[in-house]
Amino acid sequence: MEMKITNECYEYVKISLETYNCLNKQINTLSKLYAKEQEEKKEIEDKVTELTCEIEILRQEIMKSNINGYRLEAYTLEECLDFNGWNYAFTSNEEQKLLNLGFTHEELNQYIEDEWKKLNCVQEEENE
Repeated sequence: MEMKITNECYEYVKISLETYNCLNKQINTLSKLYAKEQEEKKEIEDKVTELTCEIEILRQEIMKSNINGYRLEAYTLEECLDFNGWNYAFTSNEEQKLLNLGFTHEELNQYIEDEWKKLNCVQEEENE
């Protein structure tokens, strides 16, 4: 292999045809491997997104199955959100169970607020 350097730039490289073919084959092989890795990465990212969505749906279902709907109907939003109060939308056992599963009070309160608004919006529409 022979190189001529002019002004600190490579002007040309002289290599054998055999070396050129070997390097070209390696470049093609590496390009195919890179494309395959990118495709696998995309598939993994898609699967992670899908699982994240499924987890969120399951979290919503868990909260839905543990909330006391009658409290949402009978009490104001402030009363339903007061987790130290008697009218909190989750009983203390349900609340503790959800906290042990990794839910936070902020998530529980956001869910209560959303459900209360949905329920009271429907009741207001029925009264009109």
